[in-house]
Amino acid sequence: MFIIEHNQGFSKFQYAVCFEPVFWGPNNQCGSCPFFRLEVNEETLPPNRQELFQLMGTGLHQLKGALQMQVKLLGIFALLLTLTGCVTPPQPPVSLNAEFLTASDNRIGVAMDTMPSPNLQLPGANCLLCIAVASGANSELSAHAKTLSTEELAQLKAEVLAVLKEQGRNVILVDDPLLINKLPKTKGLGEGFAKRDFSSFAEQHGLDHLLVIDINGIGMTRPYTSYIPMGAPQATVSGTAFLIDLQSNKYEWYLPIDLHLGTEGEWDEPKDFPGLTNSYYQVLESLRDRVLSPLTIQAPIAQITE
Repeated sequence: MFIIEHNQGFSKFQYAVCFEPVFWGPNNQCGSCPFFRLEVNEETLPPNRQELFQLMGTGLHQLKGALQMQVKLLGIFALLLTLTGCVTPPQPPVSLNAEFLTASDNRIGVAMDTMPSPNLQLPGANCLLCIAVASGANSELSAHAKTLSTEELAQLKAEVLAVLKEQGRNVILVDDPLLINKLPKTKGLGEGFAKRDFSSFAEQHGLDHLLVIDINGIGMTRPYTSYIPMGAPQATVSGTAFLIDLQSNKYEWYLPIDLHLGTEGEWDEPKDFPGLTNSYYQVLESLRDRVLSPLTIQAPIAQITE
């Protein structure tokens, strides 16, 4: 047992918390309140409690850090809710425009946004104790995920360029990352149109259309409910590929991508995790096929879905 001090406004409470079976606060509420301040003396913990922390894959100082991080994240989240109001519905898939496949006079740019580094995501581990336990239990896999190569994806932009050139398209490579989130927002455009204004690329590069590959997540994922794993880890990659008319910001093609692949048999093979690593590169190959295949078909196509 140890003491948590809770400060909110002019109220101040102290109460004991036990890690069996969950992180409890007053009235059986989870102890992830942003106003909690952890007051712990590790030396006064009974040996069995110290051992429990070891078994859970974390220490008290790590949990203190998680508390501080959670406070910051909750503050940012509250600010975002205030600024954004409601969530914009996702853009549905758009089949590749048949005219794009046959017209040879369009000048097309091929670009890629800044790609994130591979990592391990633990969706569902939301409370402070959950984050600490899940992170500790998967620390070796997390470290391995950060070593995975993204070279295959980095080459995808050049492969798209080669495919279009083989078809006689007037196409150029836009070398610099797009930094999509820094582009100005469009106004008054609904479904089927980009939320960011790409028209500046028309003048900068003399383009009619821009084909964009935007990877926003890559690495491994393992689902959790609180601090309980709900399945084995999977390799994952997510993002979009789209073709945009630079005069209107209209999508001529929009392909959402969210791919996951596990491994057969045993996955927990540190430190190289060969099964999951193989699944990771299979997922990258699947993404490559999904992007390139529609561009090689000389007829209207149906959108590929997951």
